[in-house]
Amino acid sequence: MSDTQLYLVWGGLGLGAGMSLALAERRWFGRHWLWVLLSVAVIAGWITTKVSPFTFHGGDHFFLGFFVATGAGLALAGYVATLLALRIMTIGRGRQ
Repeated sequence: MSDTQLYLVWGGLGLGAGMSLALAERRWFGRHWLWVLLSVAVIAGWITTKVSPFTFHGGDHFFLGFFVATGAGLALAGYVATLLALRIMTIGRGRQ
């Protein structure tokens, strides 16, 4: 598997996770609040990459912060896309 295929697979998994979260949240809770947690995870991951700079000998948390920020960012993108799609479908049908 090439690097490009690997990135596409993980990107699709992140977007799919966000879509699943949006649909599950709509069904179980009726309100949309998981975007707050995903946003906090993106910010926390970014802060971790800045506070713990990369070193070649280990002992840093740079990549942990990077993976948290990118994973949560992809999930947030899928989440927002799903919410927008649901909103458009609701408006198209007319609210009852």
